[in-house]
Amino acid sequence: MLSVSNGTLMLLSTPNGQSGYFYDKWHQPGGPWTRIFGTLADCPRISEEAIKKLRESMSEETFQQEFDCRFIAAGGQYISVETFRKCLRDDFELFAPEWEHSD
Repeated sequence: MLSVSNGTLMLLSTPNGQSGYFYDKWHQPGGPWTRIFGTLADCPRISEEAIKKLRESMSEETFQQEFDCRFIAAGGQYISVETFRKCLRDDFELFAPEWEHSD
């Protein structure tokens, strides 16, 4: 559909954990996306009092995800996806010849 019309795909969402299509596209390095980031505090039409009431009405994690645009790890997830990805390496041979078993 986008190819034949030379259309534009726009994704608009609040984060929903550290998985899914929106999460993957937001974190895709070098992707063709223009990322526009805005939080509730960036909106001049919302008073500090209204923000305070919203914050008091939900958990801090829910507020951060919905209004601060943070990708919060799912409950029970001890290591964030970002931390895990920082630990990955591809600069070595997984099975080096010196590890091969010889009979």
